[in-house]
Amino acid sequence: MNATWASGLVVALAMVTGIAEAAARDRPPPRRAKPARYYRAPPPPPRHVPSPPPVVRVYPAPAPVPVYVPAPVYVAPPAPPPPVAVVTPVERRPSLAPAPYLGIGGSAGTVAGGIGSLRHAGGGFEAFVGVELGRWAALEIDWASSWRSGDEVRSALHSITVEGKAFALPSGSAVRPYVSFGAGACMLQPDLRVHRMVAGPALAAGIGADVVIGGHFIIGAKLGWRGMYVDDAPGIGMHDRPTAFLNDVSGTIRAGFRF
Repeated sequence: MNATWASGLVVALAMVTGIAEAAARDRPPPRRAKPARYYRAPPPPPRHVPSPPPVVRVYPAPAPVPVYVPAPVYVAPPAPPPPVAVVTPVERRPSLAPAPYLGIGGSAGTVAGGIGSLRHAGGGFEAFVGVELGRWAALEIDWASSWRSGDEVRSALHSITVEGKAFALPSGSAVRPYVSFGAGACMLQPDLRVHRMVAGPALAAGIGADVVIGGHFIIGAKLGWRGMYVDDAPGIGMHDRPTAFLNDVSGTIRAGFRF
């Protein structure tokens, strides 16, 4: 039994050897390498060069910058708005309604053609009351008294007249020029020491201007003339004639109130 296994092992080795030799004979010859001029060797792999460590620079800390803090400024609160003036409209009277007025004034004048103290200038006062009729006219009653002295004699002259006035500007204007014409009566006392008075009719005329303030107050000036007829000329010292006509010229500053 052992001999059989041995012989079989020898036969197997012989067969393996024969097969190996046959394979060696049938192998093709090895390929020859190409010449060096036809061969380019692959480039070598890149060489890893370690990068240098980052440079760390240390700078000194900056100097502190001073910060300017302004001082607190007091800001006053806004002032309240000024009060609004409330203008109350003036109630205007219709232009055709009568507008009464009154006032007083101071006068200075002289009597032309007089004798004795009448030849000298004198002064006095006047009082007036009137009513405006429409926009362009007025009717006025005027009382005037004046005194004069001279030649050791003092005399007095009184008159009352009713005058119509025509205005150059309508009512509502600030300045109102006017002319006036009228008639009345005069009383002349030649000597205040003697209680004797001579009376007669008179004519009146004048020119002036009124300044209206606030619609009610009136300030004005007037140049007036009064022509006085005296039927007893000897009673006033004119013995050379029975009658006389005297001219009284006066200037007046007037102030009044218009209702």
